[in-house]
Amino acid sequence: LPASKVPDSHPEFYPVFEGKHELPPDDEYYQWQPNFSAPGIAEASANEIIAYFEKHPEKQSYSLGINDSLHFDGSEESKARRSGAKNSIGLEDISDDYFQWTNEVAALVEKKIPGKKFGLLAYLQVLEPPTRVEVDPSIVPFITYENTRWEDPEYREKMEKVTEAWGEAASTL
Repeated sequence: LPASKVPDSHPEFYPVFEGKHELPPDDEYYQWQPNFSAPGIAEASANEIIAYFEKHPEKQSYSLGINDSLHFDGSEESKARRSGAKNSIGLEDISDDYFQWTNEVAALVEKKIPGKKFGLLAYLQVLEPPTRVEVDPSIVPFITYENTRWEDPEYREKMEKVTEAWGEAASTL
């Protein structure tokens, strides 16, 4: 969803902060997350990915990873798709909202170009698996919290639970 292509046609794809859409100033600005609940965003995302795979048929996967930012959409529509809970590291759990979008994108791509995988990072607000939606089998989460921190017994226990939950939620991890 590059800033150079989308804002004029679909500003609703970008996150709402303080009541208005925050448009990225350029294609290199990544301090935001898309509005995963925006009407048409799954289709627009899938179309970009399909075009990529058509241009690069040898490629087997595409990243659906979040940007390295805590700025998620604040619209009422997005909030309604979330659990309202905090995750194990104390951040708002966005997983239900996010994985609804990833599942929709994966299903749309699968219809046109079957058999592809979609990697993503399970960290920050999407550290844990969703609780309201199942994870599409083509989604491959990568847990990004390093095991060197497992020296702390409390941290280790939290991350072991997260890892076990992902082991049950995702077909590939």
